[in-house]
Amino acid sequence: LHGFKGISILAKICIYMFFGLIIFVLVFGGKAGYIIDTGFESLGRMVQNFIGLSTYTDPVRSTNFAQDWTIYYWAYWMVW
Repeated sequence: LHGFKGISILAKICIYMFFGLIIFVLVFGGKAGYIIDTGFESLGRMVQNFIGLSTYTDPVRSTNFAQDWTIYYWAYWMVW
């Protein structure tokens, strides 16, 4: 297998493995209700705060939020 057909097959395998892992965690993880509730709550908070957090620049430099994340992404890139 080579080319796009091979990549397509690998992508399908990854999708099946992903959903298999999700089902395994929900069935055998023990606290499926907690996992689902926390997931939906996190998704709601992300939607609620996405615009504010993605455009926040800390203009008065009171928290160093933007600078700290820049350093984090720089370090992540260096490790990769």
